[in-house]
Amino acid sequence: MVFTENWTVSLNGPQWFMGVDSVMQVLFALVTLMIYFMSMKAYKFSKDAKYRHFGLGFAFMSLAYFILAISNLAIISTFYDGTVRHINFGNLFYLAHVFFALVGYSVLLLVSMKIRSKKLAVLMFAFISLFVLFSYQYYLKYHIVSLILLFFIAYQFFENYQKRRTINSGLVFVSFYLLAISEILLLSTIYVPLFYVVGNILQLLGYLAMLVMTVRVIARG
Repeated sequence: MVFTENWTVSLNGPQWFMGVDSVMQVLFALVTLMIYFMSMKAYKFSKDAKYRHFGLGFAFMSLAYFILAISNLAIISTFYDGTVRHINFGNLFYLAHVFFALVGYSVLLLVSMKIRSKKLAVLMFAFISLFVLFSYQYYLKYHIVSLILLFFIAYQFFENYQKRRTINSGLVFVSFYLLAISEILLLSTIYVPLFYVVGNILQLLGYLAMLVMTVRVIARG
């Protein structure tokens, strides 16, 4: 991973899960990419810009997970030791993952709060860039910031579900609720490595719930 040897085992979960998490990250990337395409399709049908922005957020998430999966697969293979051992490959790719993931969450937060101010969006992205460039202990701070963003996103969609009481609004809320819970578990991985596995499973369930919602939107026109 991207940390000292003492942290690696804890932050990657149980030994038997090493490599499996990279496969799951590829699944995350593919599912979020599918959500992006579905959202763009919904935008073409409805001409509602919220679907385009929603899809853009998941496009950033897909890119973030592809980068993380490639990084982890390279690190656990001979490619890292034999080809890029002279540069801090893990840190560079992990920072790229953090940047694109936080940009994705920020876009989704702007969509959920119906904020259209371009100046505020630029300000958020500026803070994210500064966080990535100057932060220390990336794992902890990244998951803390992600938890905060996901909490507010989930709360916004919970309020939306309270008003609408539809299956789709419920699926969106459940999706972000599961993603927020997964961040708590990933933070707790330092103390209980098995939480890393459970956190990854909840992330997958959260993204699948979102994919089901977008498919329903397309199916209903």
